[in-house]
Amino acid sequence: MRCFYYLSFLYTWPLFLVYHLFLLRKKKAALFFEADLKRRNESFWELMYYHKVYRNLYYKRFPHAKIFKLICPPDKTFAIDGVSMKLGKGVFLMHSFRTIIHAQEIGENFTIFHNCTIGANVGTKGLPIIGNHVTIFTGAVVVGGVKICDNSIIGANAVITKNVPANSTVVGNPAYIIKQNGKKCYINVSSI
Repeated sequence: MRCFYYLSFLYTWPLFLVYHLFLLRKKKAALFFEADLKRRNESFWELMYYHKVYRNLYYKRFPHAKIFKLICPPDKTFAIDGVSMKLGKGVFLMHSFRTIIHAQEIGENFTIFHNCTIGANVGTKGLPIIGNHVTIFTGAVVVGGVKICDNSIIGANAVITKNVPANSTVVGNPAYIIKQNGKKCYINVSSI
C-alpha cells in the first residue's frame, strides 16, 4: 500500500507544480487551497492520494489544470458545479462522496459530509447562498434560492427550502431550528 502512495507522486506531481507556482505568485486560488489543506491537516500528497474528492476541489480552484484530469482523475461521485460559483477558503470535505454542490456562493470554513445535495429546486429561481462557518451533515438537502447564514449547522437528512438564520442548528424534514444563539428552541423554518 505504501508503494502506491509513493507512486502517486508521479501522477500528482503536475498538480503540485501548478499549486506551488500559483502559491509563489500569491494567487488567490493557491492561497485558498492552502487554507483547505490546513483545515484538513494533511499534506498535499495525502489528500490527492487518499481523498480523491480533494482533486475535484483542486480542479475547481485551478480550472486551467483540468488537462491533468487524464492522469489524475477526480472522484466521479462528487461534483462541484457552477463556473461562476464563489467558493470561500477553508473548505473541509469529510467523506464527501455522492455529494453535489451547486451554489451561488459559499463562504469561508465550509464543512460538508457525504450524500448531500446543494442546488436548484424545481419551480423556483436561484441557487443557495451559504455563509461562513457553515456545516452540513450527512444526507442533507439544501435547494432553491435560500440563504444559510453564518455559523449555522444543518443536521443529518435535513431538507432546507427556506432561509436559515445565523447561529442556528436545523434538523428534520420539514426543517426545524432546535438551537439558536446557543439556546434551545423549536421553530419551524417555514414560519420565519
